Amino acid sequence: MVRESGRFGLNILGADQSTTALSFAKNGGVGKFHGTRWELDHGLPRIIGAPEWIACTVADLVDGSDHIIALRNVDATELVDGRPLAYHRRQFGTHSPH
Repeated sequence: MVRESGRFGLNILGADQSTTALSFAKNGGVGKFHGTRWELDHGLPRIIGAPEWIACTVADLVDGSDHIIALRNVDATELVDGRPLAYHRRQFGTHSPH
């Protein structure tokens, strides 16, 4: 779909959205998206409650061996109050200012 439309949205999940991240990590099938609340913004899917969202236009698609890397231009972004979800060493967490 990204290749055909030339566009995609990035949803940065919040610290309280680890359940959503786990459901997206499942292999295959549309069922992994079941129950995730979203809406269209700039014609792209935006997860409701995610603290950051970025609308992108594809600048280039690069061969990444077993996947494709999408380089992008940012068309729009929105930040809301909230802490981002981080994943490190098989654990979810978040960032704190120094």
